[in-house]
Amino acid sequence: MPLSIELDNKNKKIMIPFKNSMTIKELMESAVKRAGLSQNDTFTLEYNNAELFEDDTLEQLGIQDNTVLLLKSLNNMVQVTSISDNNNTVIPTTTTTTTATNTVAIGTSQVISCIDVIVIDLSGSMSAPAFMGSYKPGELEMKRIEFAQALFQTFIDKMVSYELPAVCGLVCFGSVAKLTFGITKNFDSFSTELGEIQANMGGTSLWEAIVLAAKTIVDFRNNPPSDIKLAEPEKLFCRVFCLTDGQDTSNYPLYDAYSYLKKNRIVLDSIPIGEISQLLLALSTGTGGSCFVADTAQEGIGLFEREALLSLGCRENFNHDGVDVPDINELKKLGGIFQKSIERKADSQSTVTCKSVVDTNTMESSGLSRGPSGKRLVKEYNNLVNDISSDPTQYPYSVYVGENNLSTWKFILKGPVDSLYENGSFVISFNFPDDYPMKPPKVRFLTKIYHCNINNDGSICLDILKDSWSPSLTVGKILLSLQALMVNPNPNDPLDVVKAGVYRDSLETYNNKAREWVSTYASFSLDDLKKAHGLE
Repeated sequence: MPLSIELDNKNKKIMIPFKNSMTIKELMESAVKRAGLSQNDTFTLEYNNAELFEDDTLEQLGIQDNTVLLLKSLNNMVQVTSISDNNNTVIPTTTTTTTATNTVAIGTSQVISCIDVIVIDLSGSMSAPAFMGSYKPGELEMKRIEFAQALFQTFIDKMVSYELPAVCGLVCFGSVAKLTFGITKNFDSFSTELGEIQANMGGTSLWEAIVLAAKTIVDFRNNPPSDIKLAEPEKLFCRVFCLTDGQDTSNYPLYDAYSYLKKNRIVLDSIPIGEISQLLLALSTGTGGSCFVADTAQEGIGLFEREALLSLGCRENFNHDGVDVPDINELKKLGGIFQKSIERKADSQSTVTCKSVVDTNTMESSGLSRGPSGKRLVKEYNNLVNDISSDPTQYPYSVYVGENNLSTWKFILKGPVDSLYENGSFVISFNFPDDYPMKPPKVRFLTKIYHCNINNDGSICLDILKDSWSPSLTVGKILLSLQALMVNPNPNDPLDVVKAGVYRDSLETYNNKAREWVSTYASFSLDDLKKAHGLE
């Protein structure tokens, strides 16, 4: 069967014989000739709204016969890009990815691996100030309920931003507990409901509310909606996340709450405000969860942006089964620690040993580069090595590739000249999916960097790594975009809202903090850097 090429704005389609070895450039040239278009114009070829890379073959891209492609002329289009590499190839500007919307596009094929139910105290005391001594003349004081809303709105926003395969529900309580919003993937409606709750109830039925949330999870897990596909039980993380400012005033037995959560492998995370609760800490510890504290709103927001708080599966040494205790007395003795931060465990790919020189011929002969992704990566690696060796001053980075794992690359990137980071060296990891280049790589800073568009876990807010990805983009162009982002942060669309707030409030403080982090985290010798990150 032939390929179908649609001509943009011409309401015309041409057919071209299918040949696996044909490159995108050859296919475009053939289409231009067959359609009688001007060969002086510049064209791109798109598949599913993604621009294709000229040097890739149809086989490398996994494009089959009878596929429909779109041929676009760039001559009449407005130029919206501005950064050029040394081959005068135009690449996208460093537009960051907006996180303003709370809609997660979870298709029926995406497997949900996280079920969360948030539990919020609506007793009258939640209208009290969130932090003692926080009041300043002329400044409105944040109430505890407002702090709770801010924390969990951040929680929802980051779940959307990181595209976590999760669903969420809401239980509110005073003297009684009530399911306020059922478990959903519609985070827009959830956020609206979260913003409307008011602290006007009496009593604190804390344990009852936690158990109601857990039962809601069990019901959902046993009878998921038809449009929700859940992960296998051993890969499904279920959590109740509770915020309260008081002690339980009901007659519900604490040990019964523990037993129900433990039996159903449901974790309790909690964050007490004001009064510290040793019993809440013990219950969290017993179920395998954590009890968090924050002394300021800024601390709380920063905590709720951490990936290990958002996703249980990201935590180091996480125990989904909790701790076995025989009775209430032993449960009360569990104790634990109140956590002000939580670190993300290292990706398995980030610990892969990578080498600066790899034999791509050996890779090809051994089958490591088999398939569209591997062949494209070999080509990009060879191009990068040739570019760096031809003019090292123009390429402020070195590349390291997993000798037995072609999908993992690491770079040592020097901070851009005349930027806050110019004296630093940063290790960055690239993890390529099996369907690269149709899907973007996962890119992460392994070296800590103080930047409002890069969070404390190294994730990056960059449009070309998400919605604006195109198969025509390359690793080299991603690196150029990262350098541009380091020079020009975007505090109006941040990934780290705390750092963005510092940027807007005091640019001098932000700049000093960025330089301080360079000195602390990015000033190691090359040998120490390579040793720490498995680079040879």
